[in-house]
Amino acid sequence: MAASEPALPLTLICLQPAGRRGPDWGTLAAHISPNPMLHLAETVEAARAAAANGDAFALAAAGADAAAAMILTDKLIEAGIAPRALLLLAPVMAQGAARPDMVGLPTLVVAVHGETPSSPETLRARLMPHLPYGRLLAHDGPDDTLILRHGKAIGAAFSEILMTDTGPIETGPAIDPAFAALLASDHVSQRTREVMEQRAKPDFQAYAPKALTPEALAILRAATLRVLPQEGVFDTDPIDLAARIDTRLATTGDGWRFAELPPDAQAYEQALHTLDRAAMARNGGPFVVVDAAAQDDLLTRASDGTLEAEGLSAAQMQLWFTDLRADCVQTFITHPATMGRLGIDSIANGGDPVHQGFAEIGLGQRADWEPTGRASLGGDVA
Repeated sequence: MAASEPALPLTLICLQPAGRRGPDWGTLAAHISPNPMLHLAETVEAARAAAANGDAFALAAAGADAAAAMILTDKLIEAGIAPRALLLLAPVMAQGAARPDMVGLPTLVVAVHGETPSSPETLRARLMPHLPYGRLLAHDGPDDTLILRHGKAIGAAFSEILMTDTGPIETGPAIDPAFAALLASDHVSQRTREVMEQRAKPDFQAYAPKALTPEALAILRAATLRVLPQEGVFDTDPIDLAARIDTRLATTGDGWRFAELPPDAQAYEQALHTLDRAAMARNGGPFVVVDAAAQDDLLTRASDGTLEAEGLSAAQMQLWFTDLRADCVQTFITHPATMGRLGIDSIANGGDPVHQGFAEIGLGQRADWEPTGRASLGGDVA
């Protein structure tokens, strides 16, 4: 995402239902640069009408109105009336509250330390997965004094958000030049090359899940980091294993699954929420925010068939973990960046039109044309 000058004039449309005490939006607007005009909308319909008048605008809401603001934002985007940005002040997302799967706008979420419904821990687990371009800011409460005590800092942070263009940010490791050269050579068949080029496509920071819910994808991302740590191979820009597994779950697959589990996408969704409920019961917090030791303990229990929580049974969780572990390893080891780093060149077993292979097949033997890996897996892989 790159900085840009926000369109002027800018209106800050604040969802503020009649009769409900709300934040001092006027004071906050004075801290936002450029200073926006203020429009208080008592209903979602009024906010929609204000947004449709043609002016550049940002949308803001606080507390329990945050879910309605997210739904409104999604509807406005569908109608081609996109807000410049979204501001959610001490949002409270009720259990089961309607919300869009993803809101692809720059968004500032202001959490409140110690206020469970709007704490950074709660929002990181329950809200941020819906905001791929979201930034989480946390301040001391109570929530009704946020603007009085922290208005300047919140205004400065939202000013930065307003000057941010959303755009696809590529992530993931680069392919070693030596392996890329091998991939382009006549030691690799065209069909194999096409498969590897597909796998080499970058991941995206704002990946929108195709099979899982945003919350489940967030849990899966946290779990894959523990099941298969990538440090030592990719210390920066690791492969987004969770996104790639989700993409696979959205396909028909190979038709194989454990009879005791539902279809793969359903099994993953249910298992990840079971894991999350176990984290809440055992550790007092969602899986994505408990510490690494607690996550490892939960995954170990899933692996050995002793994880008890509402959802899938312990035996089903054990079978699911077998799938998770296999999916992590397969996704990781078949990525061309991994193969290049580890010196895996088994793809070089053919050619068009002349078939080629390996003459040196002894332990530690390599042909002159084979690239050498620069890394190795360290530690234990669960």
